[in-house]
Amino acid sequence: MRSRTVLEEGAAGGATWANVGNNSYFNGSWNRVDSSGAGVNLHMSPAGGGIEFRFLRVDANGSNLRNIAALGTSTSFIAESNFGVGTTAPAARLDVAGRILRNSSDFTLTGTATDNAAVTPPWGTTDDWNIFVSPCDVGQEEGVSEGDNALLRIYCSAAADVTKTFFRVSIRYKYRKQNTGEGTWYAGTANYLLVPR
Repeated sequence: MRSRTVLEEGAAGGATWANVGNNSYFNGSWNRVDSSGAGVNLHMSPAGGGIEFRFLRVDANGSNLRNIAALGTSTSFIAESNFGVGTTAPAARLDVAGRILRNSSDFTLTGTATDNAAVTPPWGTTDDWNIFVSPCDVGQEEGVSEGDNALLRIYCSAAADVTKTFFRVSIRYKYRKQNTGEGTWYAGTANYLLVPR
């Protein structure tokens, strides 16, 4: 059925496809009902090479035939300008108005860890995440006089375990009390931030 609103069906590659459009249809190639007007079309194919739904547009002069979007089991993309989720006025290529989750989990994860603690990502392996650590609680206070004490060194880092199931946090500080000896290493605490790659 073809008028300004078009319904079309056909077969190719062992599968039957269908499309619905305005002034645009597909019957082996893309066509317009009125060759002087622009056209849009939704093409649906159950065997489309992973693209089950393809949204197309062509300009009024017949040029710039392009995919606005393609959605499927193995291929999905939005190719036309900015894409907004929760907003009708996206200000960037992807503009999300609201909270973002990844694998149904918070996009980032924060916390505090002591020396030698294991920080486990909420999903995936350490290959899927970056970890950032910063000193939180290091050093000591002396109740009477601190004039002869010294904080000599702070060591703060995190590394992925060979099993790739967790990050090992190292947060230590070297402290010398009352101007005696070389100082002693103590365990501290660190803030961490997990960000998916």
